[in-house]
Formats: sequence, C-alpha cells, structure tokens
Amino acid sequence: MGSRQRQPNLKISRGIAGDYLFYTRLDDKNKGYLGRLIIPMLASNIRMPDTFTETLYSEVLKENDIKSPMFNIRKIRQAFLMV
Repeated sequence: MGSRQRQPNLKISRGIAGDYLFYTRLDDKNKGYLGRLIIPMLASNIRMPDTFTETLYSEVLKENDIKSPMFNIRKIRQAFLMV
C-alpha cells in the first residue's frame, strides 16, 4: 500500500500494477464533483481539468516513479518499431 494511509471510506483491491481504490461512501459535494469529472488519459502533454486533478495525478505518478515524458507517443512507437 506504500505511503497511503488506510481510510475507512476506501476499499482497496490489490492489482498486478498496483492497488485499486474504491470509495464506499461519499458526501454529496464529492459525489457531484466526481460525477462531473472528466479524467484525461495519460500523455506527455496532458491538460488537467482543474488543480485538484493535476495534484492528484502528480502525486500518483511521483509515488510510482512515473514521469510524464514516459508517455511520449513518438518514443513509444520508436521503441516498438525497433523490436
């Protein structure tokens, strides 16, 4: 689970690439926010919908030693073409 603290409103399911976190209950404000939230796919030039999402993405990437240049599609294509 890493540096994440156990929270009573989260259910954690172990996955191959990491843990999956599921809310078991939300207040109306957070439920509305998440219901309207559009989460972008990872990319090297990603544009976040708001600062909260940007901070969340940054923390998750940092926690897993992932850097946004790793999602540069040209570099990924070149790596697969060389195989």
